[in-house]
Amino acid sequence: MQKQFIIALLLIIAVTSKPDLLQGNLLRCLGQIGKTVKQVTDLLATIQEKKDKAKILRAVGQIAGQIQPLMEECSNPMCLFEAQLRCEKSTGKSCEQYGAIMYPKCDNGFFNVGCCLCASQCPPGFRDDGFFCAKPSAYGRGAGYPWQFGDAFNLDNATKRCEKDNSQGCEQNGLIIYPKCQQGFHNFGCCICSPDCPSGTVDIGVSCTKPVYGRGVGFPMYYDDCSNKKLLRASSENYESYNIEELEEKMLQKSETFIQNQHDIDEAVKIAIELQKVTSAFEIKASEQQQNK
Repeated sequence: MQKQFIIALLLIIAVTSKPDLLQGNLLRCLGQIGKTVKQVTDLLATIQEKKDKAKILRAVGQIAGQIQPLMEECSNPMCLFEAQLRCEKSTGKSCEQYGAIMYPKCDNGFFNVGCCLCASQCPPGFRDDGFFCAKPSAYGRGAGYPWQFGDAFNLDNATKRCEKDNSQGCEQNGLIIYPKCQQGFHNFGCCICSPDCPSGTVDIGVSCTKPVYGRGVGFPMYYDDCSNKKLLRASSENYESYNIEELEEKMLQKSETFIQNQHDIDEAVKIAIELQKVTSAFEIKASEQQQNK
């Protein structure tokens, strides 16, 4: 028990004492989303107030000025591939994501508990409580076979009476003979048979402590992991085919969705990409209208 606690404590110290580049990225990302939300809110108000196209275009331009830094600051949560490669190269194991960090997968027979610890699996019949395996029910082995009046001054006859009733054999506890516990159980005190703990675990009474090991502080994403990746994915909609009124409606929809999802970084980034495409199409249509006048 103390060993597992010390491992967990050392991991916490290691994590809290190491500079967290990822945390800085995410904080900047959230800050940029907040700035973009303000501009998107202004765009919503401008469209809803039915202001002229020039004012809408100015609001669109302000959004464009915020979306690009948003993409730069928020690209990392969508790009874990390089972190996975670093993890696999360094550890020689397959790696998996937990939160925004890659960790080596736990060894066979182990699974992750939280981010950083690997604990063994409990055997069938035991309840898994994280760092412990709760035992199945214990059972009582009766009041036993005491010395009786007429016996010699020993427990030989008591043992014979016990063995006659219990094929698994008998044993002495104190001044009384008890039937031995069934296979997979051991006596706890005089009268209780408690399940044995699996090999490698420690019996603490009602539970067994598991073997636990740490899998390190992980491999976070770095700021430039996505610098060479194109985040502007192909849209499912061809916004160039919409007229300017339809694009205004689309900007309303995307703006409202962006504001609703501002606390979900991945969704906010994806919606920002779509909003950028809609506003770009709107600017093109508005420019064409101006030229045709």
